[in-house]
Amino acid sequence: MEHSPLMTLHSLNTIYDKIKDWLQERPIMNDLVSQQVVLNGWQYVNMAYPLLEQSLKALVREKDSDYDPRRDSHSLKAVFQRLDNYEEIQERLRKGYAAFRSLHDYEAVSKILAEQDDEAGELH
Repeated sequence: MEHSPLMTLHSLNTIYDKIKDWLQERPIMNDLVSQQVVLNGWQYVNMAYPLLEQSLKALVREKDSDYDPRRDSHSLKAVFQRLDNYEEIQERLRKGYAAFRSLHDYEAVSKILAEQDDEAGELH
């Protein structure tokens, strides 16, 4: 199938709209147990990851028409490194993630996020 930027944009917008509608109908529920709040939100991370991944791959494809998205499998790091301003994007993500973490000062989430940082090392 021939690559069409307009079709790619339409597909991504459709996916975004479906996820947005789903999330609006099912807000993350607060809980007295902070670990449960994290668990309640995990499905949203799982839903957003493919949208981010495919959006990045579409950007790379616009720059390099020979790009085969299957090369990078599901590694965001591999896709990010194909972008011209990879270092700038990575720095923005670090700052955004640090700001996000600063909002969660209760011990359970901080501990979980710290453990994930230790295990991941870098953006994958």
